[in-house]
Amino acid sequence: MKTLLNTIICLYLLTGTLTAGLLKDEYKNIVPKNRPQYQIEIELDYENRSYKGKERILFDYPFSKNLGIVLRLFANSGTVSEKNLIIKSIRVDGAETDFVYNDNNTVTLKGDFREKKRYRLDIEFSASLPEIPDEDSDIFLTSLKQLLGLSGQKVSENNYGIFGCSSTVCNIATPVPSLAKTGINGWFVTGINGLGDYQRGDFADYNVGVIADSSVVVVSNGVIKKSEKLPDGKIRYSFGAESVNDIILGASASFKYERKEIDGVLYSSYYVSDANHKLALSSIEIASQAVNFFSKYYAAYPYTELKIVSAPMTGGAGGVEFPALITVGDFLYSELQMTQPDGRFVSRDLISQMFEFVVVHEVAHQWFSTLVPSDSRKEPYLDEGLASFSAYLYFQNKYGDKEAKKFLENQIRLNYVMMRLMGYSDLPVSTPVAEYRNMFQYAGIIYGKAPLFFVKLRELIGDSRFGFLISGWVKERSFRDSEMRQLITVLKKNEPQKVSQIEALYSRWFENTYGDADIGKGSLGDLLKFLNEGEDVDIDLNLDNFKDWLENTFDMFRQYR
Repeated sequence: MKTLLNTIICLYLLTGTLTAGLLKDEYKNIVPKNRPQYQIEIELDYENRSYKGKERILFDYPFSKNLGIVLRLFANSGTVSEKNLIIKSIRVDGAETDFVYNDNNTVTLKGDFREKKRYRLDIEFSASLPEIPDEDSDIFLTSLKQLLGLSGQKVSENNYGIFGCSSTVCNIATPVPSLAKTGINGWFVTGINGLGDYQRGDFADYNVGVIADSSVVVVSNGVIKKSEKLPDGKIRYSFGAESVNDIILGASASFKYERKEIDGVLYSSYYVSDANHKLALSSIEIASQAVNFFSKYYAAYPYTELKIVSAPMTGGAGGVEFPALITVGDFLYSELQMTQPDGRFVSRDLISQMFEFVVVHEVAHQWFSTLVPSDSRKEPYLDEGLASFSAYLYFQNKYGDKEAKKFLENQIRLNYVMMRLMGYSDLPVSTPVAEYRNMFQYAGIIYGKAPLFFVKLRELIGDSRFGFLISGWVKERSFRDSEMRQLITVLKKNEPQKVSQIEALYSRWFENTYGDADIGKGSLGDLLKFLNEGEDVDIDLNLDNFKDWLENTFDMFRQYR
């Protein structure tokens, strides 16, 4: 059957055509023209956690100078010697072409490439999916390990689990070699230090075929066009994704799903246990409410579908965003389905708030990093800061000011407090990803200080006026690479009487370190108050006592698991 499957793959590569359906009609005249076209065929060996395949990339050469062609291999992020994704051959317009690995993450093709000329790349590849230990998907154990210095995982090896398999689910983000993002001066390639998001590519159209055992359910951020049974009993899934800057696949023999169309958007929630059925329905309700709110506040949601997938996460991630699909850490589903509340690390109410926050935060990324793309390595505060700020707006709109204030304390300010509590210094919000020491410092600034800046900026401009201006900015920058300074310029232009105040606020937060004065350095009492559901705790703990408590908690929690 191997020969037959290879024949099928070649046939689909030759005849595959993109069918629209994911991108909403109102955005079709806004998205970039002459986008790269990907035709991908993958043969997934779910049992052996591997796959192989072929792809065809059609694109117009974007540079006036010949800078070669650079392909990125996200699957190899964090690898040093052995590669997860291996390129077997590359042909350019039918001719076998040599390529050189710059590092495990990128390869360069040499040749006579000319501006605006259309090229066809045919690439054959294979990949192995690394193991995601089930325990690593538990954010509490991971956090305690980091606090106590018990984790041997190097931060440079962290990809948040978005490429690999747990015992039940495979995450396959950016599964194939893909064109590096283009910049003004050439191919835009950034290093990866284990923190923050990797830089996604340019917007492109994808036709993706996946062949898998009939027992395996495959999900993608593309619209499923059809699934068909092959002569050997396997299933071929066909997906189409129009104007997305990344592609992801998920696979599981345990996947179940719920679907519901709300206001013209089809929501699908994938989960692995019957006990999580109610949470799957809840995730659809939360996601649809967030999409509805953000569509009114910023601009219309750009796609016709949105998928929520329960998936293993590592490195402290609660979820990860992709165009038209978000993953939510399976540990949250596990925590919320527990029936025995005794001995829990934090309360069910706080876990519920965290679950809703993760869903809403990742949904907000459909506006900030997808609809309004930015440099996630140089300016992580733009998409992450606005995503958390947007979640705050959602909670305020849904639950009122009192609950929104609790949310601000529990899910945002606490990141900065924990950073300072662990002894890490304040940094300007403008700090790029490469300059952070570890996850605590990164989270303190990007998930704590950055969204709080936007809260202050909104207070300065005025709630309704800020909403009007940022909505205009989002609509003007849709599907166009954007920077923080562009937003500041728009606000200053439209609020001339507040120019000096806007600039002063920006300078104070983005160029200086007044976090302790503006946010509060915090104390052990703040952490204990968080664990005690917002109630004050009358206890005196020093750092030595705190570490003893953490060690005992870690031992208890590991056994509890």
